[in-house]
Amino acid sequence: MHFELGNEPNQFPESVHRSLSGSQIGRDFQILQKIIRDRIPKCPHLKEAFIVGPDITRPNKNSLNFLNDYIKPAAGVIDYLTFHTYYLNLETAKPEDFTNYKLMDTLAQQVDEVRSSIYTAHKIRKDIWLGESGTCLGGTKGVEFCQCYLAGFLWLDKLGLAASMDVKVVIRQVLYDGVDGLLDKHMNIMPDYWLSVLFKKLAGNRVLEVARATLQNQVRFYAHCTNTKLSTYPSGAVTYFGLNMLTSEVNLTLTEEHMTLTKHIYWLTPGDDQGLISKHVALNNHVLKMVNSTQLPQMPPSVIGANEAVILPQMSFGFVVIPDAKAEAVKNKKDELHVLLYTIFATKKVVCWKHTQHSLLACDVTNFSFNEANFLNRLVYTNTLAPSYAVVGMTNYFDVIDDCIKANIYGTSVLGTYSSIIHIMQC
Repeated sequence: MHFELGNEPNQFPESVHRSLSGSQIGRDFQILQKIIRDRIPKCPHLKEAFIVGPDITRPNKNSLNFLNDYIKPAAGVIDYLTFHTYYLNLETAKPEDFTNYKLMDTLAQQVDEVRSSIYTAHKIRKDIWLGESGTCLGGTKGVEFCQCYLAGFLWLDKLGLAASMDVKVVIRQVLYDGVDGLLDKHMNIMPDYWLSVLFKKLAGNRVLEVARATLQNQVRFYAHCTNTKLSTYPSGAVTYFGLNMLTSEVNLTLTEEHMTLTKHIYWLTPGDDQGLISKHVALNNHVLKMVNSTQLPQMPPSVIGANEAVILPQMSFGFVVIPDAKAEAVKNKKDELHVLLYTIFATKKVVCWKHTQHSLLACDVTNFSFNEANFLNRLVYTNTLAPSYAVVGMTNYFDVIDDCIKANIYGTSVLGTYSSIIHIMQC
């Protein structure tokens, strides 16, 4: 069980005809935290509860001013910072908007704006959730665009881009009915539902680096370690996923090593002759349908042999799994942490560490601040700079690694968006 308080409080004057300042909402979060802590003796499960907020609307001058007012009293309370974002307003949406790469890139700009806003003003860093998100917002005109195959381009790219920006959670608005529902009011499955199921099944939490194709930004791809908990794939498998927004086929170029391995293809295309506005989806040319009211269909891949080309159909999206990739970055967390710590020690900075169940902190103890020039490209960051630290030297270097692993720090990303070394996330 986790907690948030209110919804889009910067919009209260319009939504509930009452105005509350960001600082007042922040103080209310402090009260919420106390209420939760006071109940832990009788409700031990609350000890694991997150508090998230403030669920502001998409970043602009108004919402960012509210956020900076809020974050001062709330920084020590919230576990994750949340904001809401949609790409389109249905009243003005056009079909071509759903394959507009410039529109897709606005998500990265928004995440950067939120992060930089609170860091510039308060030197605070917080992990981010998209507390409410989808493709379209409001209105009744153009609803069919959000409920067809076409909407999947924006949705899949949002999932990939958000993960690459180190956004921890994306919460879809909504599951049932509504403009962006994964199920319509008659419980019919919308195309984005099938896409979401495959993403959860195949994409793990570890984000891998991908060289972007140039093709006018019309071919966009991401890579994760494969989710071995919800699939039958072995540790070390890699999942590529993305979209081809060109009106012609594309030959997907993988690493030379991966091209020589067997590839499992999960490619989604329109499920009938309605094309991009179809409300049905085909997986490898087989239309997806529920077996019955409670049972999902089998969703087997199409298998492509070693050295065979991966051809992506025009205007389509999907997933490519390399089962035998044996990616060491996916398999060996302890070695990754060795690399991370070695790199930071190699800067010859005095570094201190604080590790908890959820985070690992490194900072320059000479001034308790982050040095932009020397640290950001290879530094771990976390929520706050706590007042007490244990200075770590080379003598207990390996003890720290073992302690961090025992403390289960892999629940969250240790290296954040600014890192150029490596991501450590639970796979």
